[in-house]
Amino acid sequence: MSQPEQWSKDPYTETDYDAIVMMGLAMIMAKTPDPAFYNKYIPQVVADSAGAIEVRSYKEGRDALAAGKTIHYVGAGGPIVLDQYHNASGAFELVGFGANGATPQLDTVSAADIAKLHV
Repeated sequence: MSQPEQWSKDPYTETDYDAIVMMGLAMIMAKTPDPAFYNKYIPQVVADSAGAIEVRSYKEGRDALAAGKTIHYVGAGGPIVLDQYHNASGAFELVGFGANGATPQLDTVSAADIAKLHV
């Protein structure tokens, strides 16, 4: 039996979703699905630039772009910060394994702290 809600808090599913939304919005900006052209727009989709409207879904981003707005996509996995290679390092959560399958969150290492370690 399918239980779609089981994936709503899965960080791997969330970031896969974010990647697809980012590419889709970049394709709109480039006016083509050809990655040779839309790839350069991906950093603009997630950039927190002055005057950008924060959007949290493909539809919000599509509608804002159609209205001539600059967007800042904040994904299901949170804000996305790309390095010079278009890699994004999100936060890491440390969880424990408790009784009855419970997985309490023990700590979080933020994306900002991880970014400090990049050489």
